[in-house]
Amino acid sequence: MKRLFQIVIVFVLSAVMSAQLMAQSGYEPETYNYKRAVEAINEENYSEAFDYLKKELADNPKDGYAYAWVAALYYMDDSYGDALTYINKAIKYLPSKDSYWIALSLSQRGDVYLKIADTAAALKDYTEAIKICKDEEKLQRFYSDRAQLYYELREYDLSNEDYEQIVNLDEGGATGHLGQARNLIALRQYEKAIEKLDHVVRMHSDNSRVYSFRAEAYMRMHRYSEAADDIISALDIDADNKAWVLLQMMADSSFSVMNTKLRVRAAKQPQADNWQFYLATINEIAKRYDDAIAYYSKAHTLSPNDVFASSMGDCYKKKGDFQQAIRYYSEAMDLDSTDYRHLLNRAKAEYSAGLYDDAIADYDRLIEESPDAGGFYYWRGWVKEHGLSDIEGAIDDYTTCITLVPEYAYAYMNRGILYRLQGKTALARADFQKALELDTVVWPYDCAHFCYLYLGQRDSAVAVNDRLLRYDRSANLYDAACLYSIMGDKEQGLSFLRESLDSGYVNINHIQHDRDLDNLRSMPEYKALIDKYSKYNTTSEAVGSNPQRTVTTEVPFTRENGGGTCKVQCSINGLPLNMIFDTGADDISLSSVEAAFMFKNGYLSSKDVIGRTNYLTASGEVVEGTIINLSKIEFGGLQLSNVRASVVKGQRAPLLLGQSVLSRLGKIEIDNVNRKLIITHAE
Repeated sequence: MKRLFQIVIVFVLSAVMSAQLMAQSGYEPETYNYKRAVEAINEENYSEAFDYLKKELADNPKDGYAYAWVAALYYMDDSYGDALTYINKAIKYLPSKDSYWIALSLSQRGDVYLKIADTAAALKDYTEAIKICKDEEKLQRFYSDRAQLYYELREYDLSNEDYEQIVNLDEGGATGHLGQARNLIALRQYEKAIEKLDHVVRMHSDNSRVYSFRAEAYMRMHRYSEAADDIISALDIDADNKAWVLLQMMADSSFSVMNTKLRVRAAKQPQADNWQFYLATINEIAKRYDDAIAYYSKAHTLSPNDVFASSMGDCYKKKGDFQQAIRYYSEAMDLDSTDYRHLLNRAKAEYSAGLYDDAIADYDRLIEESPDAGGFYYWRGWVKEHGLSDIEGAIDDYTTCITLVPEYAYAYMNRGILYRLQGKTALARADFQKALELDTVVWPYDCAHFCYLYLGQRDSAVAVNDRLLRYDRSANLYDAACLYSIMGDKEQGLSFLRESLDSGYVNINHIQHDRDLDNLRSMPEYKALIDKYSKYNTTSEAVGSNPQRTVTTEVPFTRENGGGTCKVQCSINGLPLNMIFDTGADDISLSSVEAAFMFKNGYLSSKDVIGRTNYLTASGEVVEGTIINLSKIEFGGLQLSNVRASVVKGQRAPLLLGQSVLSRLGKIEIDNVNRKLIITHAE
């Protein structure tokens, strides 16, 4: 049996409490091994408990209680098949008069079914547990489990009914009210959700989740100041995970508001490292790396911590200052030598800095500590291939990776490229075909475009590359440069490389050693480009990930819907339209009316259709929509190219521009007094 997690899941805690009660009424066994097992569980000695339970079952093979405990321990260990086997035996052998334990076991089996994705069976067990449970406290838990599952299935009305039952059982508790508020948020009934959450705050002002859910509702309504206040309130109570996620979202949707509120809180509590850490986090997400490093450094000074040190390393790496990144990853290792990620990060930074022997030594150490981790062999092979030109050594490492992780497409592709260099065309072809067989996820492809190219299918390679650029242009620009360089299209390859560097790609050392770009190296423009960006690659003076000068553009807007939404004049592919500037939306969307007009009049064509996707309507209905590519969006003198958008039936706004696109423009501020959008971007 694998090492048991050192936690007590809800089932075990509940069973421990009931064990003490039921023992008094004579339901549970009084045997030595069983009682010692329960004591061991209470003391969190799970391996010892497991041994006693095995002995108990050897002596009493029909002890349903012992089977229930063993099932719980297997569940804790993520051994869901064994957990299901033992919980079934528990339900079979538990005495029929003990409805409490039977209900508990049915609920536990429902949890197991959820882990193996059998939602119908889970619902059935939760429902049966509710029917037979007579304990009100435990009944709330069973209703909560079923309500959660209904929520995940988007059956919000059924979920709400269960949360209403919880409220009836405990009107003063937070669980039922929070569940109802969450359903209202899912149905986009934000005002009602806030009203419900206001009520819960008055009852439970010390519950961080109440503030987190209310912050989400405020964010959906673009009331970012109130959202920021609630996020801070939640984080002030405890390290609430939902608040942490919302904080990071605010870095994209309303950076200035969140940053200001956090700075005020940090000023009020100057000795608290957490506020410095939160400030650092949102500045890192906003690519303000110097500011992020300064805040991480303050947090680190207040409370030396491997996470703070490693985060500084991440920021320096994103700036291209790999020497400083190595320094802070090493410091993180000194503070916590058990976290392998610090060593892995240092090895990658060493490669980027051209310190190949150091990188190999770190990968050797990682492999020595975890010889079954295929990824470490892959990255060591990468250094051998690109840094040391050790082709045989790289092939050996890629092969080991494939043996340990046979589903990793990139390892096959890289090995195929090296076989191709050696003239082993049959082996290379087999690897490229295997990589294509594995690399089937359209968004995003991993390496399919290169495999198609090496198999002689140039058109397919270009098609995959185009789709990747439409999906996430900045993340795929460097690969596009490599692809076109290999194809011999030097001008296009250089154009993509330039755009990649302009977008923040900083690994100049890799560029200079990447065989894929060999066709570009004789071009004077390539040399000038590398010279221009090399000075930003290893110095602490680089600002952010983009060394270009920044400028500010002011774009006038008008207010719609009584001042609620922000409207800007724009054009799509040359067609004048009104754009709703929505910092809270996830993506960009076009109404079906405008889309139909654009197709009919030549502003869009069938080549612009990318595919289909599902989205959630305001009523909670899942509807299939069309994903298209918008070649050019222009407004206020700014331009966005190749933007992925969804066509939404029934949308009133011709064009709704969301945060995934806004992040490509730069820093955005809204001047409500002068009705202007102030956009700071690279020149």
